[in-house]
Amino acid sequence: MSVFRRIRDIARAQVNELLDKKEELDSQPERHTQYEDPYSHQPGQEQPDSFTTDEQKYYANLELSPGASFDEIKMAYRTLMKKYHPDMQGSDPERKAVAEEVTHGLNQAWEYFKTQEKSKKR
Repeated sequence: MSVFRRIRDIARAQVNELLDKKEELDSQPERHTQYEDPYSHQPGQEQPDSFTTDEQKYYANLELSPGASFDEIKMAYRTLMKKYHPDMQGSDPERKAVAEEVTHGLNQAWEYFKTQEKSKKR
């Protein structure tokens, strides 16, 4: 198993675990309203009531906590694209295939957040 595939599998497992915990908290009455994720709130930023599953997936693809600023998203996207770009993986076809899958997820996340930012500016 390649390193990239292992990293991808670990990241997916962590995202699924977090989603399971969120579902568990959502199903508990009153306790969810008192729960506050210390990593999701940045001082001076509006805190959304909830994130969609797609948004959570996109934040996980960019290795960010939900609620990150657009500048943080842009920096994470550029850094990860430099790291995982298929052209930077040498001649190993397996590594290139994994890198293409990772960059596809990064591109989806970037397009989503870019359109969100454009809609805020309108």
